[in-house]
Amino acid sequence: MNENNKQVTLGKQLLNLPFILITILIFFSIGWYTKKWEYVWMVYMLNLPYYYVAWRLAYPNHKKYYSILKYFAIASYVYVGYGIVFRVWHPTWLIFLLVLIHLWLKHVFISEE
Repeated sequence: MNENNKQVTLGKQLLNLPFILITILIFFSIGWYTKKWEYVWMVYMLNLPYYYVAWRLAYPNHKKYYSILKYFAIASYVYVGYGIVFRVWHPTWLIFLLVLIHLWLKHVFISEE
């Protein structure tokens, strides 16, 4: 097995790992322990580089990893726009969580090869 096949296998294994669930556990663990909920939501930002690297390893010859950035860009615009217009910031951070869950479920349940 050459080096490229090992990277592809590693990337697909990383995509099958429910990293989003791990970050949810980290979020609640730190939140309950420190009671700093207003800062702990940033744990979800660990998912962007994780899934970016995993997708890039799993699909080295495709532009698939750019779709991740597209989803996060749209989520960021919605988050900031909704926050500025309606002055509601707290529940709208869940948009990022929904994007991550969507990306993980899309990979797990939909064959894209």
